[in-house]
Amino acid sequence: MFLRSLEVSAALEPAERGRSFGENSRLLDLGTGAGIPGLPLAIVFPLMHVTLLDSTRKKTDFLSIVVEALGLEQVQVIHGRAEELARNNEHRETYDLVTSRAVAGLPELAELTLPFCKIGGISLALKGSDVREEARSAAIAAGQLGASTAQLRSITIGSRAEPDTAVVWRKVSSTPAQFPRRTGIPHKRPLGVPAPVKAKAESEATGKTESGA
Repeated sequence: MFLRSLEVSAALEPAERGRSFGENSRLLDLGTGAGIPGLPLAIVFPLMHVTLLDSTRKKTDFLSIVVEALGLEQVQVIHGRAEELARNNEHRETYDLVTSRAVAGLPELAELTLPFCKIGGISLALKGSDVREEARSAAIAAGQLGASTAQLRSITIGSRAEPDTAVVWRKVSSTPAQFPRRTGIPHKRPLGVPAPVKAKAESEATGKTESGA
């Protein structure tokens, strides 16, 4: 998992890497779990400030112990929800890079990560090899939240049968004040994704029209 964490660095272009991992740059690892990929990146790139965010207390308690044991003074561990922390001025639109790793679907991840990115910053989600359809479904959400069109970058470190894909959004304008929505809503009702019942009804209506019913 250490090597796979470094895929974040491999996925960035040289100029992006310099801005994201340079002195006094800021990285937020959302849904960090056991600290992947944020903790390995903090070890390899000690000049940047790293925030590890997770909503599970046991995980953040564990990470706090690890960070203290390793003497990583530039790493902050936060127990909390992205929907709430993104309302805090110390964190909203202040990060050069926001990372996430398969913690949610891309439409939801767009709403959870992009409010943290400063303009010119990057949200980078590590996903599996086949994410084109998922990325298309997140296009509306990303646009509403101030991001450019997603770039899909295939990356492999080490010997694996399937590469990972880095979904890269660059922040080009401020996120509107109403986002993210309150806790749980980005998951229940992802931006730009029709509700299942509504989508089914629209599909059935279209089918009836085409059949002449």
